[in-house]
Amino acid sequence: MNLATQYPDITIKALIIDDQMLMRRAFARILYEMGVESIEECANAEDGIRKLKRIPEINLVICDLRMERLTGFDVLTYLRTRPVRSNVPFLLVTGDSEQEVIVKAKDLGVSDFGIKPIMPEDIKKKIWKMMESYLNPNKMERLFQKGDQLFLAGKYQKAMSVYKTTASLEPSARSFYSMAQVLLRANKVDAAYKLVKESIKKYPLYYKNYALAADISILKRDYYTAIDYLKKELNINPWQPHRCCLVGNIYMRLSLFGHAKAQFQKALSYSPKFKDAMWGLANALYHLDDYEKCFHRLKKLLRYYPKTKKALEMLIELGKLPELNHGVEIYFRDEINRHPELHSLALYMAKHYYFSRNYEKALEFLARVMEVYPGHSGVKKLASQIESRLPHAAEPAVKAVFQTNPATSVPSLAI
Repeated sequence: MNLATQYPDITIKALIIDDQMLMRRAFARILYEMGVESIEECANAEDGIRKLKRIPEINLVICDLRMERLTGFDVLTYLRTRPVRSNVPFLLVTGDSEQEVIVKAKDLGVSDFGIKPIMPEDIKKKIWKMMESYLNPNKMERLFQKGDQLFLAGKYQKAMSVYKTTASLEPSARSFYSMAQVLLRANKVDAAYKLVKESIKKYPLYYKNYALAADISILKRDYYTAIDYLKKELNINPWQPHRCCLVGNIYMRLSLFGHAKAQFQKALSYSPKFKDAMWGLANALYHLDDYEKCFHRLKKLLRYYPKTKKALEMLIELGKLPELNHGVEIYFRDEINRHPELHSLALYMAKHYYFSRNYEKALEFLARVMEVYPGHSGVKKLASQIESRLPHAAEPAVKAVFQTNPATSVPSLAI
């Protein structure tokens, strides 16, 4: 079973997503034995999704289900809901044989399963079957694949010609949706909007039409119409945490914070560690003045994503509240002990003490940061602010903070 020999004119690009290196190597070995030489690897779902966005030519995905933050379901959802090449073969690797997992994966459009412990020969048969089906499509599917390839290459006029051919041979929601996508990419927004609305009338159950109509409505800043289309999209295809977050973000823009909160909660019910939803819920709670719950949600977000700058900045704001000041101080102390390698946490601790008017402690933590990041402008700015507030008492400590080696390169503290 050699795919390179069977399909010499087709380049197979595979993506393996698994948080265990041994598993990635095992699948890579299987693929090499099948003649697949172009293989990308990712250790988590987030990087896997980024890789799929960056390399749309990938035409085979092998993905673990259970990973630290996002799961294989999140990767599968992204793949199946993207505008083009959404039918790429997807092998979901899992140790779960529960009926609920199987049903959910099938509902999301999984191609096949790899049940742990994996058996190389069994995996080869599954990959061969998936690729044989994908690489030997019927006439219509072959045309769509050609159109998608031209679309991704930026050859919009040729792609439109292919999609029009599919519509003339066998009119379908996918044909009109694809043509609308081309028009939108070619900056013909009004024409794309008109076409997708006509397609919605003809094919009211094709959720991607509503998705495109919503995206165009957002471009037009017609946010209430966008919400209406998004809700119809999610009624048909609900398991889309990223689209729930989009609804939530629109509600935030419209200052409808209670509605936004509900959408972010809905997204988290589908994907409990979805970063955008975790942040969105915390942000909505903050704007609803529910600061205790906001604090709880920020801590949960930072547990999985400790470098989230906007969450850390919001903690500083919460620390200005008398009822949460001590809690925020304890949080930063615990995190500094837990993540000593994240030196930038000391800068946030210094900011917290600054706003608490504990300038001596603020300077103590600024000095720690300067030991690692000499000459950092953010530290110097905060030290200068302290000096302006307390020039005499702080002068010796401030001078100590400013004593840096100007020749030392300054690494970024961005988190």
